Amino acid sequence: MEQDWTELPWQTQTYSGAKDAHGNATEGVIYSYRCEDNEDVAIRKVINQSIDKAVSLFHRNVWDQSRYVIFGWDRESKVLSIAVSDDSKTVDSPDTVQCEIAHYLTSGQGQDLDQQADNIQYWIRDHLTTCGEFFSYSLIAVFHRQSRDKTVLL
Repeated sequence: MEQDWTELPWQTQTYSGAKDAHGNATEGVIYSYRCEDNEDVAIRKVINQSIDKAVSLFHRNVWDQSRYVIFGWDRESKVLSIAVSDDSKTVDSPDTVQCEIAHYLTSGQGQDLDQQADNIQYWIRDHLTTCGEFFSYSLIAVFHRQSRDKTVLL
């Protein structure tokens, strides 16, 4: 996957309690980045890089029981989380990607919070259509704003 930008300086945090493809205990890694920009163009670029990072980890995180790549937007904490999960959307792969968009406009600054989520959902869907490596895997891309019980197809 060719990128026309510099790799983001990802922070990594390992945690115990993750499971591998066979249900064995393993260490997981959370790759996180804090975006300080507040312009849509810069935010979209960081979201694209977050997607690319998550896809680059698929070789470690996609198993026979993997069904979904879940994009979750938490508008309170302004964090986009990306994880590979199973049919039930409850058992995630050990590695996840999180991107905090720290200064994304609040509704009081002229943009509705639902519109922000719509923008993020659109940017994800748009980037996935050009992400060839994503199509090498048989995963269903879904997006949620509140709960994994209420996902929408991308």
